[in-house]
Amino acid sequence: MSAPAGGRPRARDLGIRLGILEPGRYNAITDVGDVRVGHVTIIDAGSASPPRGPARTGVTVVLPHGGNMFRQKVPAAFHVINAFGKVAGVTQLQELGVLETPVALTNTLSVGSAFEGLVLHALAANPEIGRSAGNVNPVVAECSDARLNDIRALVVRPEHVLEAIAAARPGPVAEGSVGAGTGMICYGWKGGIGTASRMTGDGAGSHIVGALVLANFGRPGDLRIDGVPVGASLRPPDAPALPLTTALPLTAAPVTGPAQDAGGSCVVVLATTAPADSRQLGRLARRVQNGLAWTGTFGEHGSGEYVIAFSTARLIPHTPGAEQLAAVVLPEDGPMMDVLFRAVVESVEEAVVNALLGAESVAGSVPGAAGSATAGSEAAGTETAGSGAAGTETVSSAAAWPADVSLPADRLAELLAASGRLLNR
Repeated sequence: MSAPAGGRPRARDLGIRLGILEPGRYNAITDVGDVRVGHVTIIDAGSASPPRGPARTGVTVVLPHGGNMFRQKVPAAFHVINAFGKVAGVTQLQELGVLETPVALTNTLSVGSAFEGLVLHALAANPEIGRSAGNVNPVVAECSDARLNDIRALVVRPEHVLEAIAAARPGPVAEGSVGAGTGMICYGWKGGIGTASRMTGDGAGSHIVGALVLANFGRPGDLRIDGVPVGASLRPPDAPALPLTTALPLTAAPVTGPAQDAGGSCVVVLATTAPADSRQLGRLARRVQNGLAWTGTFGEHGSGEYVIAFSTARLIPHTPGAEQLAAVVLPEDGPMMDVLFRAVVESVEEAVVNALLGAESVAGSVPGAAGSATAGSEAAGTETAGSGAAGTETVSSAAAWPADVSLPADRLAELLAASGRLLNR
């Protein structure tokens, strides 16, 4: 669990140990079965013709396995913590209790493009869809990145979803300002993608739970890490003026310039090797709120928060070979359910902290400086996780866009050390 190539540490690199359960090999959602994660990051300086602001956005996909999702579905559930958001495909998921496409995460106004991308992916692999096998049910969730990204420009296209799926891999997961997390803000600091996992044990009958979060929520002063009120003494530079997640007072002047969402959002994708059915996955999903709360949020009115949960314990064929399917059952009573609940809470809490620590600072265009650089990016353009390639920089617009900075790991470590919460590294 060493620091990633970009040099940003994860929680455990700083000696932050959250909870009592042990993480999996990668401390990521990819510790669960054959789960894979892929990102496409879209960064450019905007355009003069047609005029638009900078792009700071992208797509993240989570694949429950590397096979054909339509033909080999997985048990799944969906849970709403606060329904201030836009999620596609979840009514059928709730009704049938299965997931049959990768889960795509993106910005709010790109749900349609991501949905189309998942459809194209399914159609390419399954010529029977729409003819002899019915239709496909893509699942897409979103958070708004309108503060850093010109969300009206609609730069996310269906092909970006296809690229993210093609780039999806098991193993370590890129975190922070990557993929769908590129323009996200969490507790006033740069947020984005974070992940973590927990094992229920190390012997026969043990299971793994993994969480991936798209973290775009929380008020700066509310941030807590390992129970320490970090936000009380460690604030982002602009927190007193206009933090993303503080609603405007009734007497305040209207906001001009980049869009300001009052509550942010959070999407959590939860995976487990436990043989949980859809109803039991719903029980796990409902514990996600506790993990988010441990980081300090109280669940704001304008913060859309959703959970998509699935199990990799068994595959459900699109065309069953018999009238009845055999399945291993997870006992409802006994200690295992409580350990799984704890694993959910601990992995979600640590995933949020990893999102904060992993995120590089991201800035929009600097007023009057065409083609301005972006913190954490070698060049403007489109980047697929794992490719190391960037596209061609475009001309910046003249509009002023804000910058959001990374949570300072060194100051955080000092604060937690003073509270006696750090382990020896």
